[in-house]
Amino acid sequence: MTKQPGSGDHIAMKQSTHFPFFMALFGVPLFSLLDTITKAWAWAWAWAWAWAWA
Repeated sequence: MTKQPGSGDHIAMKQSTHFPFFMALFGVPLFSLLDTITKAWAWAWAWAWAWAWA
C-alpha cells in the first residue's frame, strides 16, 4: 500500500492554524513582562545616573 502524497499534511496544517493562537496566548504576557523589565531597567539606570551626578 503506497502512501498518498499530502496525506500527512493535515497534521502540519492543524498545528499552523493553532500557532497564532499560542503566539497570542504566550506573546502578550511575554511582551508585558519584557516591557516591565525594560521600564524597570530604564528607571534603575536613571536613578543610578542621578545619584552619580548628585
